[in-house]
Amino acid sequence: MLGLFPVLDIATSDPIQLQPGEMIFLPTDGIEEARSTDGSLFGKERMLSELKGHQEIPVSTVIEQVFQSAQDFSGEHPQLDDMTAIALRRNAL
Repeated sequence: MLGLFPVLDIATSDPIQLQPGEMIFLPTDGIEEARSTDGSLFGKERMLSELKGHQEIPVSTVIEQVFQSAQDFSGEHPQLDDMTAIALRRNAL
């Protein structure tokens, strides 16, 4: 478990089965909430757009590209939250 709370009630779901090439991306809210100099948010749609079409590159590179895109979007605007993500991909057998 990630976080600071020793006891936390977390909703669960049925297990999922990743198909070869599929990825799970788990970001903190700092990526979506990155702000540009005009105050607009990077947002979920921009983040999802960055994730599409990256089946052939390492997940570490995907994470770096999402971070860089959010930082480029923010420009000189100071960020008030961390940007953290975990990515997992199922490789073909």
